[in-house]
Amino acid sequence: MACSLCGRTKAVESDLCELHLMAELSLEAAYEDWSKAYGGKLQYREFLEELLELNETGWAVKDLIRRKMGST
Repeated sequence: MACSLCGRTKAVESDLCELHLMAELSLEAAYEDWSKAYGGKLQYREFLEELLELNETGWAVKDLIRRKMGST
């Protein structure tokens, strides 16, 4: 089966490939860190919007963000 974002072979028990799965795990961990830094007042969508604007954000993470923003 193929990754729902890029068509690569998906990881076991996921609809994502290894690259997008690792990006998703990193994204969730980063939100925890950012939320703490903002005193727990950072909304998830606001976090995603900020990351989309950063040049340092990788394309795999941006793929995930675009999908999440379509569903949040």
